[in-house]
Amino acid sequence: MTYKQLNETSSQLACDMISKVDKSTFSAVGSFNKPGAAFTIAMIAAWKLGKVFVPLSTNHSEKELAYFIEDSKVGLVSCSSKSELNPSFVQNTGVPIFETDVIFKSMTEGRLENENSKIYHSLLNSDDNADGTSDSGACLLYTSPSPRDRQKS
Repeated sequence: MTYKQLNETSSQLACDMISKVDKSTFSAVGSFNKPGAAFTIAMIAAWKLGKVFVPLSTNHSEKELAYFIEDSKVGLVSCSSKSELNPSFVQNTGVPIFETDVIFKSMTEGRLENENSKIYHSLLNSDDNADGTSDSGACLLYTSPSPRDRQKS
């Protein structure tokens, strides 16, 4: 993957994300993407939106995931495919889930499309976040159960 492809694909994902949610109502983007290109694209897309990136794992319990999402104010989640997630989590999460396989497939076939080209081009051509700030991106890692879960053990 070239830097140009990385920029185009992460801009496309960021544009798709903000076209479906009000980006001012949350501060973080969660991601179930495995390490690799998809993970990097999702992380950069979150940063282009000026949001904290929160890696999530299917190894965590639904209770732990609910805590991580609530604690970090995740407003949307990306994943390769919803079929890889616990169906109960998908049904109960309360935040939009974006499947990235379609976007990444379009990228590899060289046919990225965009419904809102003005937003896309501002994301594509900006060194700053989509809201015009130049704050660095952040990543929030949860490495252990929530404090509430530890108290109940």
